[in-house]
Amino acid sequence: MSLNNLAEVLSGSFEGDLMYTVSTTPVVLGGRSLKKHEEILLMLPHEYNDIVSAILIINASLTEELGNIYWKVRFNDIMLSREFKPQIVTSSNEGKYLTFIYDVKPIMKPKQLKNVLSIGFEASNPITIESAMLLLIHRVPEASIDLNLYAGTSVIEPSHKLDIDMGFRRRISSKGSCLILLSIPSKACSLSFAVNNKVLKRVSEVLGTYELELEYPLSGLRNKLSIIYHDVKGRIFPKEVKVNTVLAFQRAVPEPRIVSRVVKVRESGDYVEVDVEVSNVGSGDVKDVIIQVMSVGAILYREVIDELKAGGGTVIKFKLLKKVIEQPVTIRTIYRVLGRPLFTDVRLNDVVK
Repeated sequence: MSLNNLAEVLSGSFEGDLMYTVSTTPVVLGGRSLKKHEEILLMLPHEYNDIVSAILIINASLTEELGNIYWKVRFNDIMLSREFKPQIVTSSNEGKYLTFIYDVKPIMKPKQLKNVLSIGFEASNPITIESAMLLLIHRVPEASIDLNLYAGTSVIEPSHKLDIDMGFRRRISSKGSCLILLSIPSKACSLSFAVNNKVLKRVSEVLGTYELELEYPLSGLRNKLSIIYHDVKGRIFPKEVKVNTVLAFQRAVPEPRIVSRVVKVRESGDYVEVDVEVSNVGSGDVKDVIIQVMSVGAILYREVIDELKAGGGTVIKFKLLKKVIEQPVTIRTIYRVLGRPLFTDVRLNDVVK
């Protein structure tokens, strides 16, 4: 059996880019002798300015009726709700699954990376906060995205599969991406993930809430995600795999690409003077490019370039003692693209013979 109760929360084409952060550590609240409050850190990967949309999703589960409930949700010290009213409820043979969805755009502040979700809960029986996700869309010059965000809970039993249609409005990239949040009950479970009937990932030996990202070639605007739950050897309980969130998107974002090369090396007494040309050959600007000269684990020189425009470049000059270059010396260029740290290395010894 598979039960699809994922609802479309957000969809459309936007001028800008997206980022998200996910907490997948389950937290049990309420019941006897259990804690009543938890703070969950949701750290965004990089700074942003003009916010288009910000969505907070909380996935929870319970196995027994709760009775009288105390429920309080705060986000960055702002009260979101005192009412225990999930937007989506899914019931199965093994429990009840709840999804709470909040629009937090009015609360978000530009450049705020650290976000704190605070949940207070008291009841006669416990509830498990399975995961929390913060999705933010922000304006970026010359960037475009097309996305579909689904939230709720879909349930899959062994020897069954779940199909989810992922349709885009326009094609802006040659590849699509997909984020899947799901809960796996046992390491004995084995799953396959396919897009347009092509298996892209197999997962086994995993227990608990799991975050999976897929990339796939776009053959058209209509695409199908399939999650196949293979037969399980032996008996397990619980046995249901729960799919909580699916985010399908494509993006076209100008990105920098930094290359470095040694353009001049000259001797000056006991020193060697080095000129390194650092160029941005990509299509996007980049800030805070770090040039780091290292040898045998020690940093010999460090400089930060405030900004490199697309197509631009600069020359970094430094000098080292001659005896230093008797050991391997690496010139490392470090920068960030969409919050991801990237680096390139140049070996000075390959230039100085």
